[in-house]
Amino acid sequence: MIKFCFLNKDITFKLSNINWTSADIGNDIEKLWVYNLNYFNWLISDKYGTLSNEQACFLVLDWISQNTNELSEPWEPYPLSKRLTAWTKWLDGGKIPQDIASTMKSSIILQLKRLYLDLEYHNQANHLLENLRGFVAGCRYIIINAHNLFTNELEYQLENVLDELITQISTQFLNDGAHYERSPMYHCEMLEAIEDISSNVSILKKQLFLLPSILEKLGRLEQTCSKLLPKMDNWLELMTMPDGEVAQFNDCERVFGIEHTFNEHTELLSSSGFFVRHKDNNSFIMSCGEPSPSYQPGHTHCDIFSYELAVNGNRIIIDTGCGSYQNKNIRQLCRETEAHNLPLIQHQEQSDIWESFRIGKRAKIT
Repeated sequence: MIKFCFLNKDITFKLSNINWTSADIGNDIEKLWVYNLNYFNWLISDKYGTLSNEQACFLVLDWISQNTNELSEPWEPYPLSKRLTAWTKWLDGGKIPQDIASTMKSSIILQLKRLYLDLEYHNQANHLLENLRGFVAGCRYIIINAHNLFTNELEYQLENVLDELITQISTQFLNDGAHYERSPMYHCEMLEAIEDISSNVSILKKQLFLLPSILEKLGRLEQTCSKLLPKMDNWLELMTMPDGEVAQFNDCERVFGIEHTFNEHTELLSSSGFFVRHKDNNSFIMSCGEPSPSYQPGHTHCDIFSYELAVNGNRIIIDTGCGSYQNKNIRQLCRETEAHNLPLIQHQEQSDIWESFRIGKRAKIT
């Protein structure tokens, strides 16, 4: 038996009978839970350290054999991207039997082909960046460990992905280092993504057989990442409360364990729209930015002037954050003005909330 816990919900499976889709698990399970199962981050997580190498290999092979329907959730581009990153990191550990690694390489090639055809230009933002990260990770692994499988077609696709990465990084990150969706949680994920991209790019840059145009773009991307990462680290530290957890603005779940070293700091992060005040073991952070990005504010809440407060290291006032992506009632409630630490004026929402990930007429800062 093996127990998985995502979103504070435990499900136990027989090792020989893992259900990889909502249809198999049950429709009462949130799609995001199924996504987390298919991310395979648990392969490289300390949380599942009791999972033996033999069990892990069995689960990977089980996924490959069971998930042949490319219209099912495991093949959607977002979990596919996360899985490529997790699989390549796990394979890099070097404890995988050769025959299983060979099977995984063939699957990685298939997943790369599918991902390239399914890049999430319709969602953009963190989804598209995650796609590009996963594609680069998969290509790096194939180039280093199975060069004979790295075709001219894949090389052409890699060059296009590098072009898109350069564009997206310049678009998605603001002058103060914040990711433009203004969610500290997604900022953490994008920080990890940029670190991974930087690491993979530095390895690929040494493969001199690649096209000169690819090597030139790898060099540009490496420089871009090296300049961006310190700014991202600084922004995240500013948005962290004394207990080591981030402020929960917009779509944000608990993220903790972040080092917080500011003894006294006061700053208006004008690009991302946050006012920050840290003094001794007290912190005050206020959200004062518009829905962002303006063309895709799917993770935005009605939270202009909402704030979080910590006194003597204790969280006193906390933002609601993200309660659910799938439950429409919870989703609606968490995005509304009343769910935040600010007044609801004349029963009017700050912005028109449409469905789960849309905003109509929206508030402006003047």
